[in-house]
Amino acid sequence: MTNSNKRILGIDPGTRETGYAILNHAGLLDYGVKNFTDRAIRKNLLTDAQKWLTRLIRFHRPKIIVIEKSNLTRLKSSRDLKFLIRKFADIAKKRKVRVIELSPLTVRKILFNDGWGTKKEIAKFIAREHFSELQKFLKHNSKKWYQDYWSNMFDAVALALAYRQKHKNNWVM
Repeated sequence: MTNSNKRILGIDPGTRETGYAILNHAGLLDYGVKNFTDRAIRKNLLTDAQKWLTRLIRFHRPKIIVIEKSNLTRLKSSRDLKFLIRKFADIAKKRKVRVIELSPLTVRKILFNDGWGTKKEIAKFIAREHFSELQKFLKHNSKKWYQDYWSNMFDAVALALAYRQKHKNNWVM
């Protein structure tokens, strides 16, 4: 398989919104935020998530899925998030896609070398240094909900980008 066909899917999981981004060696192929509207019942959330991720994998055929590692513990929503992350990993493995989990700190260390960049700084860095088409998600609206919504996508881009940067010489696929 050539490098142009090797794709990485970054996922910033959430029970309300999940950010995603598809990268290959040349650039950003797809990105966005998936809204889970029927999340009150865990079974419905997991079914919706399974259908969405299966379609995404079938369409883009990534070789690696990089999922943000969650450190949440107590809340009911964190239990649901852990189930969702496990479901994403199971779906990927069934489709023969390698699963990598990276913590936000690891991603910041790879992208910024020191691990201290904020979400906003990382989003600006990604839009300025790597993918100028994402600038529009930083500028047009300063409302917090807007920034929080699109930060899911930027986190997914950061996950995929960090993996790609870390393995740029040997693309372990």
